[in-house]
Amino acid sequence: MNCAVPVDETLLDRIARAEREAAENNKPARKPLAWSQLEGQTPPERQWAIEGWLGRGYVTLLAGPPGAGKTAVSQSIASAVALGRSVIDTVPNPINSLIWAGEDDPDELWRRQIAIAQWLGEPLSAFDNKLIVEPCADRDISLCSLVNGALISTPMLKELREQIGDYQVGLVFLDSVARLFGGNENDRHQVTQFVAWLTWALQPTDAAICLLGHPAKATGSEFSGSTAWEASVRARLYFGFKLPDQPDDELEPDTDQRWLAKRKTNYSTKDTREVRWADGCMQPANAYDGPKKTDRSLNYLADETLQVFRQLKRMGFDSGAAKGANYLPALAKRNNLLNGSLTERDLKNGLAELLKDGRLTQGIVGLYANRSPRKGLIEASGDPF
Repeated sequence: MNCAVPVDETLLDRIARAEREAAENNKPARKPLAWSQLEGQTPPERQWAIEGWLGRGYVTLLAGPPGAGKTAVSQSIASAVALGRSVIDTVPNPINSLIWAGEDDPDELWRRQIAIAQWLGEPLSAFDNKLIVEPCADRDISLCSLVNGALISTPMLKELREQIGDYQVGLVFLDSVARLFGGNENDRHQVTQFVAWLTWALQPTDAAICLLGHPAKATGSEFSGSTAWEASVRARLYFGFKLPDQPDDELEPDTDQRWLAKRKTNYSTKDTREVRWADGCMQPANAYDGPKKTDRSLNYLADETLQVFRQLKRMGFDSGAAKGANYLPALAKRNNLLNGSLTERDLKNGLAELLKDGRLTQGIVGLYANRSPRKGLIEASGDPF
């Protein structure tokens, strides 16, 4: 660069030249796509935490009215994903999940997790190092704040990025916008900057971030603040007591029913799922129910039946192989362990296969009141419960 100073340069000229030189010395790197190098290659497939619903590498907004249970459904979803269980739709792989719970206290999160574990048929210990829940109701978790009118990131933004990397999480729920965003939500630039910072924070694992927020006060609104929220996130979900387009006068008097809906989606189609509050937790319906019934092998049915047997055992029931009060398929039905993809006939066939290959055997599981032996099913490898 020629740094010679012109003899006739004025003060304003010198200032302008200094600004140009500073800009040249700090020019951002240029990284255009090299089309000739990419020609003939196949781009990597899009990665999902939940197929079609929560994509990795970008921010999704989950909005809904206060009291609908956004935190509760997030905890259920994160728990299932952490175990690799299909929830809402296909979960390609088990993914470590992180929740920053900005509203609920530790005891409430604990109580809810017990209910979720029972729903999934697992002990609490199954979530060790897989589901990381940070109770933040009594902490300042602002990721950014205003200083002299400018939006400035806080140390918590770096902490979020480090937690994503340290815990190797692929799915993050942040509760909520009100606790995390310290800017003006009606300022498009600030909202866009905040979402860009969240995208930076997810980079260590290319995680999926789901940001929880409330709708605006205006009737019929599904999200609050600037339309920049809608423009900046790649997807927006809605969670509430009714379908987003359903008039209030069509509401059914079912206080346990909720609806989860895709309202904006750049990479999949719009869709809805029913969610029910049952047994202390939110239980999303599943569009993906495993293999079609016509494709189900006996091994598949045996594995599913064994899971039901274990869940009944945790609930305090000794199931049996003979028709009667403790017959496993009937016992499962009475305790609401069947769903649209698993029937009593499936359990009957699965049970027969388990008895055939020896994974379940019949034996003495206790005594009746008259001290006579009570027979039931026993897992051949030993009862781990």
